[in-house]
Amino acid sequence: MSEFLLQSIFFIVSITTVTLLGILLGALANGMARNQLKNYKENFIAKFRRSLLFGFVLTLFNECYWIGNIFAFTLGIGSSLFLNLPIMFFLMPLWYTFTHIMSRMGFDALHGRSPPKPYVKIEDPLIQGGYAEIYRVLETNLNAAFGKLKRRWAMPAGKYMACYLWDSAFISQVWKYWDDDVAGEILLPLLDSQADDGRVPHFTSFLNKSNLTQPPLIAWAISNLQVDNRYLKKTYFKLKKFNQWLYLNRRFENGLFFWKHSYESGIDNSPRFTDRSEKQRKDLTRIAAVDLNAYVVLQNQSLIKLAARLKEQNGEDLERDVLEFKEKNRELIELIQLYLWDEEAGLYFDYDVFEEKRISLNTIASFIPLAAKIPTETQAERLKEHLENSNEYNTIIPLPTVAINDKLFVKDTWRGPVWLNTAYLIIKGLENYQYYELSGEFALRLIEGVFKTWQNEGSFYEFYDPERFDLRELTRKKGNLWKQITLGGKPVKNFVGWTGLVNPILIESILGYDKLERIIQPRIPGKLKGKTIILGFPQENFELEVIYNDVNDITITLIDLTGLKPNLVKKCSLYQKVMIDDFFGE
Repeated sequence: MSEFLLQSIFFIVSITTVTLLGILLGALANGMARNQLKNYKENFIAKFRRSLLFGFVLTLFNECYWIGNIFAFTLGIGSSLFLNLPIMFFLMPLWYTFTHIMSRMGFDALHGRSPPKPYVKIEDPLIQGGYAEIYRVLETNLNAAFGKLKRRWAMPAGKYMACYLWDSAFISQVWKYWDDDVAGEILLPLLDSQADDGRVPHFTSFLNKSNLTQPPLIAWAISNLQVDNRYLKKTYFKLKKFNQWLYLNRRFENGLFFWKHSYESGIDNSPRFTDRSEKQRKDLTRIAAVDLNAYVVLQNQSLIKLAARLKEQNGEDLERDVLEFKEKNRELIELIQLYLWDEEAGLYFDYDVFEEKRISLNTIASFIPLAAKIPTETQAERLKEHLENSNEYNTIIPLPTVAINDKLFVKDTWRGPVWLNTAYLIIKGLENYQYYELSGEFALRLIEGVFKTWQNEGSFYEFYDPERFDLRELTRKKGNLWKQITLGGKPVKNFVGWTGLVNPILIESILGYDKLERIIQPRIPGKLKGKTIILGFPQENFELEVIYNDVNDITITLIDLTGLKPNLVKKCSLYQKVMIDDFFGE
């Protein structure tokens, strides 16, 4: 065989070997770079399996792949004068492996390790096991920086290989009990992708970003995180610019706000916007949307909180900003009450600005104003009556996205199933008006619903059947062929994702722990009376043990995980606030 033919075969084999090695190492690198959590070994297989989805993409977009190739071929050509072909064959992929691994070691050294996972101990193996599994899948869905994504980012599930605006806002609320750094960092890729005019994209990925936006919840998310002054300064002014963009680009002359596209709302095929398959779409630029207007109020409230924290931590004079956001909210709430509240129905509805009439559809959007504290006490009571009604929202798994007695209710995506993100906002809204008995009951049934479905179906999903603990009757945008091909006909599995909010719901709406305010306010439903619940927070080095003996006899024990301090005990009643710092005041 001629030397030329041997060299040709060598180069073909080398190129193939290095490419395959790149894909394999890309998968390994993606798994390893997911923050090198201390529980990495127990999660390795899941990480690696998920990472294979990204192996080829990482090969193309990881600069180390190309650097490795250049070095390998340079080495091969240079050494051909001194070494024989078999030696060269082994040297090239080995050199590439070395350069690739060195780059990952550098990444891991910069990011360090997270604390161990949070945990719950309860006399219910389903809740205890489901709680742990949520955090395992949550960590599997955390990704290393690559391509245009320069920071760690969270995907909702393996089929959604991008960083989404309102998904990330909710996912950060799940991460905050495990790792503050991750909770804050996964919001930054969206702000890094902010357009020059201030728009924050609906999604951003390693390849591109959307020209739309999504519910403006990043300011709300950050206002509920423990972040340092540097992070606040980095994000506050970007979020202020996003707020200004919304006022300039998504606002009618009458002062109310509209979605440009149903995908901006996040609730894609809601009967408010499209038919089931999304083939027929309404013109949303004529509809003042209940949810968006409530989200803008919530954004203004959150920016006020962030401005106050910046002033407190950095002495920045942002009083003009605060006054501006307060005035914006005063005006917007007046408009919401004038145009969107329907006194006869006792609900908030969308408003067609061209026909000058409300659009009477009984959906979960009608209750989003509760989360922004927009309704009066009387209006909140009217809304609560709808939520308590077993023919509307008080279902086995509560808070469906359309009232079950509405003629448009169907168990398809956003047209009836339960979604944890909107359910979470409604629970927060009920808590704003001290409806703790109802919010606690809903919280427990959501937790049980998600975990029973996990037990029956083997995974966590995007959306849930309000009337049963399986997926049999659920469909995804039936009639939409493209969605059937790309995402399937059922809820996407391994969705953690905002489904992970089931854990914060247990922490916040059952035990009543507020991490930011350092408050415990038990809201435990009667079904858990007599049970002991222990929540472990390794990031904060303590456990909370709560024993619900009676309405006026709840024992809270603060346990130091370092073992350096004695256990501290407090007694309280149901719904009574106990400050964490009070434990140390005696």
